[in-house]
Amino acid sequence: SGGLETAVFALLILAAWLVAEGAARGRRGAAALLGAIGGLLALTRPEGHVLLPLVGVLLWVRGARPRQIATGLVIATALPLAALGWRVAYYGAWVPNPVLAKLTLTGASLARGAAYVAEGLRDDALYLLLPAVLLGDPRAARQRVLLVGVALGGALAIVAGGDGLYRARLLAPWVPLLLLCATSGVERLWRRGGPWRAIALAGPLATALVPLASSRFFRGYT
Repeated sequence: SGGLETAVFALLILAAWLVAEGAARGRRGAAALLGAIGGLLALTRPEGHVLLPLVGVLLWVRGARPRQIATGLVIATALPLAALGWRVAYYGAWVPNPVLAKLTLTGASLARGAAYVAEGLRDDALYLLLPAVLLGDPRAARQRVLLVGVALGGALAIVAGGDGLYRARLLAPWVPLLLLCATSGVERLWRRGGPWRAIALAGPLATALVPLASSRFFRGYT
């Protein structure tokens, strides 16, 4: 219940990854469900449209059959196409209003977006998770998918030019994927035993506590 659409978008992104894992295990109906989630992502935020092709990519990477991939893509594109038809008929607009209002794709906006991502990583101490992310097993397909998802989230925030609202909310939907990446690295360290376990706990614990020591964390609040 974080306000606006951020929390819903975050839930849908995490659900998409979990459903893709189900598809990898041969769960019936996973492809159709992933397609529905992809369509809802496009309806929730404009950058959700960029994620539509990834429905097919996720299914392909996780070993789905061509028919399942086609089913997922058809369902994913049907929802935003229906919304497009309604928007054109009612408003005469082919492009969602947030895109027209915010997206400029100039050098200044990209620099502003990069600063936005850097500040978000700093303010929430998410940079402390990055060593654990890099220690994860890159040979595992799920780890590679998570890494691509995290990188894509940062790239989309940069392309959008950041945001004027409180804190780095555009990064919030991708934090669950970042945490899953970090968990993979922490688990590898934990299995080594001994002092490695203390190191494994240090990053996540610092990530939880460091922001609380910063006045920026409570900016705008009494």
